[in-house]
Amino acid sequence: MENVVLIVHLILALGLIAVVLIGSFIVRADPAHRTTRLGLGLILGGAIGNLIDRVFYDGLVVDFLDFGIGAARFW
Repeated sequence: MENVVLIVHLILALGLIAVVLIGSFIVRADPAHRTTRLGLGLILGGAIGNLIDRVFYDGLVVDFLDFGIGAARFW
């Protein structure tokens, strides 16, 4: 159990580092490169969403899309 907690904390720390790095890339990106800034913003949003999931769902990330027919799921 102790190893699991350590791993979850490590993943959270790496996620925070990624959020800071991506944020710094957005700030330093040339304002004329709108698509670059948009792409980085989308990646940043996903990283922040994953961090929120990991904090509130015991280190797990909840899938946004769920495809299937009845009980059959397509992952």
